[in-house]
Amino acid sequence: MFVQDHVAGGIDVLLQDAGVDRITAVTSYGNHGRTTRRRRISTGYRHSWEWLAYQNLARHYARSAKVEFRVSEGYHNWLDVQGHAVRFHHGDAVRYGGGVGGITIPLRKKIAQWNKRKPARYDVLGHFHQFVDAWDYIVCGCLCGYDAYAIEIGAEYQPPTQTFAVLDRRYGKVLTVPIFVEDAA
Repeated sequence: MFVQDHVAGGIDVLLQDAGVDRITAVTSYGNHGRTTRRRRISTGYRHSWEWLAYQNLARHYARSAKVEFRVSEGYHNWLDVQGHAVRFHHGDAVRYGGGVGGITIPLRKKIAQWNKRKPARYDVLGHFHQFVDAWDYIVCGCLCGYDAYAIEIGAEYQPPTQTFAVLDRRYGKVLTVPIFVEDAA
């Protein structure tokens, strides 16, 4: 409920104070809010506190013409952005064993397999607690930064961040930057 209140508060600020005309919130449930010990593949959404929070937020904004929540029951959630197919997912389906190539090699292998079924111009994910920008994917940074999980998976040290990206109709992804969210010293 704490997170839902903060997300709704942020959306309201964007609508009221930042002059944003429309917000599409594309959601992805993952391992953080899972209510079971092991992943559920086809029914993961049914066992996710995150998915429930997204449903609650979608209900909260159901009467608003300015806010749309895209809440998927499947692992992937799709959005057309400026004519480009963007595949969103949490990232926990990508297995990374701490190899020298980092997450790039296992992620590229997954993307190649997923693209055989339905191609995406870009993949956007999190899960790995680090910001990584490549030509065809974005791994978003993490609000909690370098924590016990990042240490466990051998992630690169990075301070807490969120990610900002700009997609152009003609050129596609033209800007991706981390937004640093640490308290000022």
